[in-house]
Amino acid sequence: MMSKVYAKVLRERAREVTTVDVSSKEFYGEGYDDSDKRIPDMTIINKQLSWNPKTSLWDLLESTLTY
Repeated sequence: MMSKVYAKVLRERAREVTTVDVSSKEFYGEGYDDSDKRIPDMTIINKQLSWNPKTSLWDLLESTLTY
């Protein structure tokens, strides 16, 4: 998503980059605990605070990169 927003803001084609798969243990070292699958869920914050974001993630990234 970030590369698409970047390409839109700068009116450039998103560049293809090579990614390397590295385990969290290898990258962060011993003792780091991370979930392999994180699924963002706004349900709890919506219920407890009656709060919803006013700005979409796309719009937020776009305005940040434009700044």
